[in-house]
Amino acid sequence: MTTQASKDITYVLVDGLNIAAGLETLEHKVTAVTVQKQALGETWPTTVDTGTRKGELTVAGWLDSVMMTPASGGKVNTISTTSSIVSAFVNGNTVSERALVFQAANVVGIGIFTAPEDIAKMTPEFSVAGECGWAFIAVPYAARTTDGNTDSAYGDLTAQAATGHAVLHVGAYTGGATKCVVKLRHSSDHITFAAHTTFADVTAIGAEVKALASACERYVSAEWAWTGGTNPSISFAVLVVAD
Repeated sequence: MTTQASKDITYVLVDGLNIAAGLETLEHKVTAVTVQKQALGETWPTTVDTGTRKGELTVAGWLDSVMMTPASGGKVNTISTTSSIVSAFVNGNTVSERALVFQAANVVGIGIFTAPEDIAKMTPEFSVAGECGWAFIAVPYAARTTDGNTDSAYGDLTAQAATGHAVLHVGAYTGGATKCVVKLRHSSDHITFAAHTTFADVTAIGAEVKALASACERYVSAEWAWTGGTNPSISFAVLVVAD
């Protein structure tokens, strides 16, 4: 188990909500799902890694923080019946750095502690139903106010080709645009980029995990464009889980 208590953890995104400002600690655990295989005639069974991972995430913060209340989404202060996409930027909001991604996480337990200072604290526990593991930050979280791309600030997956998933977190969406289309781009030489994967049309804050239909080249970026609206703005991050 790894405990993160670093000043670098400025983003813990639960769908479109960043709860980092309301947290003191973050603990995560990823374990392999294994099975035993014993062929006929063999004396000893063999433990085989299925490739599937189980994940647990526990965060601790303030019950009275605006980041932890229903007014800001109510994502972590109650047992959840629907899954959230959770990404923890444990190495900072920097392109090519690694982030922990939980594809489908539910709050399964909550601990409440009232300190002598009358500051109530809360410890939500997430269980992961979908994939979990490490991703690369292809596009750091930031606000964008004009159509564009991040080809000049590309991410490096450190491998020539990767299959897996792309993750989009949208934390703010303003300006009355009908939609914003965000696409993952890729390149083999970090000079010429082409569109690779298109996310669902963005019309509000939220998150999406998108399976990569084909191998993604080593260098990645994103592009985005609005339809309609006056002075639109979108705040988002894109990550790539390179299986």
